[in-house]
Parts: sequence; structure tokens; C-alpha cells
Amino acid sequence: MADFRTFDPCNLLAPVPAVMVSCRAPEADAKPNIVTVAWVGTVNSEPPMMSISVRGNRFSHDLIAKSGEFVVNLVDEAHCKALDFCGVRSGRDVDKWQECHLTPMPALNMDYAPAIAECPAYLACKVVQQLELGSHTMFVGKIVGVQVRDDLFATDGSLHLEKADAVQQMIEFALVNGALIAAICAAPSILAELGFLEGRHATANPAFVKAIAAGGAIVHENPVVVDEFIITSRGAGTSLELGLEIVRYLLGDEVVDEVARGVVLAR
Repeated sequence: MADFRTFDPCNLLAPVPAVMVSCRAPEADAKPNIVTVAWVGTVNSEPPMMSISVRGNRFSHDLIAKSGEFVVNLVDEAHCKALDFCGVRSGRDVDKWQECHLTPMPALNMDYAPAIAECPAYLACKVVQQLELGSHTMFVGKIVGVQVRDDLFATDGSLHLEKADAVQQMIEFALVNGALIAAICAAPSILAELGFLEGRHATANPAFVKAIAAGGAIVHENPVVVDEFIITSRGAGTSLELGLEIVRYLLGDEVVDEVARGVVLAR
């Protein structure tokens, strides 16, 4: 058995993807603000809901608490500097919109909080629960509006994530550096669209098998397929098998056997 070190209770889920959250107080003369938030998560599917956690001393905290609204804006590489700036500077002291050359625009079904026009997508949320947890307040929001930039869609109306710069660069970085790439459900079709499955063994959700075949993949119906440093899997029902293969790739057979003994797989 491997050796372990003991830590005081702490959050080890880092780093995590960060977003820019836009908000505004309900007063007529109030100005909107932007805060960078990394503690973001999906909490429910029907109705769709998500949460953000914000420190009580942050300027945006009271804006969200007063208005009962916030907008989660997804970012791409072009806004990395703005993402950093909005996380280290306070809206009490600077106009982040002006400093970062960003434009507020009306968000669907929002009375106060705007979206960021330059971001590729946003989720508009109405606060349904506010939990005072200690250092942070968790705002649970019902998602009442979503918009995605038009150039990320194909002519048939499907969302083509492979057109997103961040997705392309992440995959290209992994390929150049020989880093592990794991894709499940529809995600293998993105690899195929970018030409990365040409001549490789792969699988995908049945609805996307034709797409990976069109991209030159050698298609299999196995729950998980490993081809060098690319691991593909069929869907949510095969996620445990995918996880074990990732463990095998990174840590070896002995460790994956130990992990598997603690997991119940229904086949």
C-alpha cells in the first residue's frame, strides 16, 4: 500500500477553471462590476441550477446579495489578462469594464446583472438560495438564460466546441507534450474533427460513432479504448472504467487494482 501524508482539513481541488461573474446592485444609478470566481459548480439539472462562492468582503458579494442576480461568463485565451485583473483588483477602486476594455450587454431574463459582450458564452442566474458558510457565501442560482457566440455553432445548429480557441490549444498542447488526453461521450468527436484520431483506435457515444469514423478513427464498441496517450470512452455509464484506465495510465496496474477493489462496478 502507498504511503500517505496527513494535512489539516483543506480544499485540495485546485486549480479549477475560473470564470468572470458580472453583477449589479438594483439601484438605478448603480454601476455593474466583474469578479473572477473559481468556486463554481453545477448543483442541479431539473431545473438547471449552479452555484458560485464569493468571500463576504468582496465588493461583488453585496451586489449579488442585493439584486439576487449574477451572470457567469465563460472566457477564452483572449481574456486571460482580464480574468486575472478582475480577480486581484476591487470594483470599489477601479472600473474593471473600462480597464479591461469589456462591454456590458443585456443578459436574458436579468433585471440588473449584465453579461460581458466579449465572452463566448454566458449563463444568467437568479439567486434561489444564499448559504453563509464561513469565509464564503454560496449563491445558488437558477439558470434562466444562456447564450453562446454564434460562430461556435455549425450550420446544422449543433455546438462545435472544437472551434473554441481554448479547446484547440489545450488539445494541441497535450499532443505536442505527449500528455494524456481522455475524452468521453461526444468529446471524442472533437478530437476527430481536429484530425487527432486519424488512424487511431477509439470509441464514443453511439450517436457520435459516425463522426469519429469520418475523422479517420478505427472504431470500437468497447467501453474504453486506449491508443497510446489518447483514451476514449462511450458515455456516463462507462465513466468508472474510464477513470480506472486513467489511473492505470498514470500510476500503473498495481495501483489501479487497489483502486478497483474499492469500487463496485455493475456490469
